[in-house]
Amino acid sequence: MLIRTSELRSQMERIRQSDYSVISMQEFLEWRFGTRLLPEKCILITLDDGWRSVYTDAYPIFKEYGYPFHLFLYTSYLSGQGDSMTPDMIKEMQKDGASVGSHSATHPYPSDWKSVQNKGEEAYEAMIDKEIGATRPQLEKMFGTVNTYCYPGGYNDATMQKKLPEYGYAAAFTVLPGKVDSKENPLCIDRYMILGTDSSVFEDAMDFTTASISEGPATGYTPGALPRNTPRPTFQVTPAPDSTVPTTLPTISANLSNVPDINMSTVSMRVTGFGYVPHKVNRTERTVQWTAPCRIIRHVAVCILAGYV
Repeated sequence: MLIRTSELRSQMERIRQSDYSVISMQEFLEWRFGTRLLPEKCILITLDDGWRSVYTDAYPIFKEYGYPFHLFLYTSYLSGQGDSMTPDMIKEMQKDGASVGSHSATHPYPSDWKSVQNKGEEAYEAMIDKEIGATRPQLEKMFGTVNTYCYPGGYNDATMQKKLPEYGYAAAFTVLPGKVDSKENPLCIDRYMILGTDSSVFEDAMDFTTASISEGPATGYTPGALPRNTPRPTFQVTPAPDSTVPTTLPTISANLSNVPDINMSTVSMRVTGFGYVPHKVNRTERTVQWTAPCRIIRHVAVCILAGYV
């Protein structure tokens, strides 16, 4: 987990002292599909990948507070070797409120999906069958009912969303931050990716008084954000797209000096696998910059969002 145990405990205490309810994934799905009523302000806790630290560090805290939580697991990372959990660890946590969803077979990154997609529709659908379709029965054999999926790195498209119900998934989750309402596309649900490198994300998640970028009709906008149907401006990103760098702790930057009328005070930066990151803004040079807090060994994609003056 990219968060200190003490900070996680502090966050759970904040939730306990608030008037927010922590709900299970089953309760969330029942609400989303109209068979359950929930309090207006609820929190759903999810954890990705299957790191052993979830069992050793997070699980005791969730158990202490009596909070349910949902594990998105990828099937090739369930051996117990290295930093992964064993199936028995997960089964133990299920007795104390944990539930399980799929996070693919091998956790492919956006570049992996796109590489296979370039080989043609047949190859791409075969990869979707393997990574998304086949993992559900594998996980169900070990852990019982599995009806949720989490897109690795948040990457998804219309083909994936079309096939998810065919595989038996009721809902799928991204890494885009935002509050969820009853109109949310159940196959593209927003989540706040809370890391130990930026406490502001947790604060945003706890704030039910402000609108998020994902809220509002597709043709509208929220202050400080581009309308969803507005073409994104082009800008220079370093390292360059599809390039390889000689370090696993890269600094990623974007030069927005050629983007007219941009409001630098509203700029946010999102990196695949990390969600929104605590970047540095240089208003004079009109650049944003972020250095990875942990090793990156695969390709990542960078997205910049900003409003206009």
